[in-house]
Amino acid sequence: MKENGTERHVLVKFSPAVTTPEGERWSDLPVCEHLALEVIRGAGLSASHSVLHSDASLIPTDDQLTRFRLAPAYDMLPMLYRPLNGETPLPEFAPPAPAPLREWSDAHQLALSFWALAAEDGRISATFRDVCAGNRTRLMQTAAGPRLAS
Repeated sequence: MKENGTERHVLVKFSPAVTTPEGERWSDLPVCEHLALEVIRGAGLSASHSVLHSDASLIPTDDQLTRFRLAPAYDMLPMLYRPLNGETPLPEFAPPAPAPLREWSDAHQLALSFWALAAEDGRISATFRDVCAGNRTRLMQTAAGPRLAS
């Protein structure tokens, strides 16, 4: 592919038309991945710079785009919701119980941020935005539940 007169390598993924439930879900998931990477980077953690039409698992290390390194965080799709055999299941999201670790609290806050962003992002279908809002609510309920003593 040429962009601004420069040849650029791209990854092409084939999926059903977005007018089908399966295609719509496959369209929602990369947006979620983009948002997850943005939340991770926003927290100061190492994550690839995501562009919705590119492969987020590799980061170019030179201007000629001939050398790459693995991204520190990538493939952040919420695969619990991937289409299976042409169906678009909506399994219940069951977050883990809180643990008495600082890392759990940090991860919990990042997850809340992610699900809140996904619930409001207009690039995501209304059906899946509702799922995202429900997942945020479940995370908030988990945090409010019983705690293990540290």
